[in-house]
Amino acid sequence: MPENEESEEVEEVKDFSPEHAAKESKKKRIQKIPWKPAAGFAAVAILFFAVGFFFPKGQTTGLAISEGPILTADEAGAKAVNYINNYLLQSGFSAKLTGANESNGLYFIQINITGSSGSTLYPSYVTRDGKLLFVSAVDLTNIPEEAEEQQPETVPKADKPNVKMFVMSYCPYGQQAEDGLGPALEAIGIGNLTFEPHFVIYSNYQGGGPNYCFDNESLYCSMHGINELREDIRQMVIWKYWPEKWWAYVNKVNSDTTTGTIESKWKDTATSVGLNPTTIQEKFDSEALTLLANEASLNEKYGVRGSPTILVNDVQYSGGRSPEAFKSAICNAFNSPPSGCNQTLSATGSTASGGCG
Repeated sequence: MPENEESEEVEEVKDFSPEHAAKESKKKRIQKIPWKPAAGFAAVAILFFAVGFFFPKGQTTGLAISEGPILTADEAGAKAVNYINNYLLQSGFSAKLTGANESNGLYFIQINITGSSGSTLYPSYVTRDGKLLFVSAVDLTNIPEEAEEQQPETVPKADKPNVKMFVMSYCPYGQQAEDGLGPALEAIGIGNLTFEPHFVIYSNYQGGGPNYCFDNESLYCSMHGINELREDIRQMVIWKYWPEKWWAYVNKVNSDTTTGTIESKWKDTATSVGLNPTTIQEKFDSEALTLLANEASLNEKYGVRGSPTILVNDVQYSGGRSPEAFKSAICNAFNSPPSGCNQTLSATGSTASGGCG
């Protein structure tokens, strides 16, 4: 074959123009991301947007906020949710706008992501022109205290160890901890130790208000919305009056309900484990604020900041979340471990981590 023909076959014309590069970069950026609500929507989305989605063409630093026509909060929220559904969510997941209002020059929106494992509420922000979506915000008026380097504490031993568990009822990591801790306590023998379930309570979460908070002063709020907080209170009531049925009820709630369905399902769930929904509601109505105040006080006392927080003899636990990991940690807190500590439990989830908070 002549040299010129061979040269023509292997020669390839490449387009190195800025316009072509930008077009190819955009193609790579706008792909469906397998967001799983229970596994960290915010972390995935922050990484995605940080790569360059926030920046208009030709802009490399800074944010152009609300340069276009101003939309209403509902319009901007709907535009953000429409984009998420069309371009970012994997098949089997869907996003829905559940609230929108103005906050600090932006629109604060609540996005409910639903999949096969349930639904989770994600507070987000969108610019008033509906062009930029923020899945997280840092309050620059809140000056954190200087963190001190701390060494892990040694868990003191006791004849009857105390285990405290702080969760949010619909935090997937809290439910993960419950799935591991329940079998561990059963194996050890609940009578051989003192177990206390508690709940993570925030004040003025996302600016307060009825979407997150139970009281008018917004002292008692929960991260995943008012339905989560109401379920926290019901679980407080059940633990106080019917502790022997608490685990059965919680396991059913975790497996059969979401924040979107719990208000219509909790009565049937309670009945299915032998509880009286009418009596639960009566206790709820008369004691909710007292129970919440006690939980908030314990949160402050033990420095609870997120779900799950596990304390063994008042020392924070930081190990795995499998039944075997929990069993080993609790058994090491006995002066004389009971016979149940000789059992070998499932190690599934031994390296599990993460939390809501």
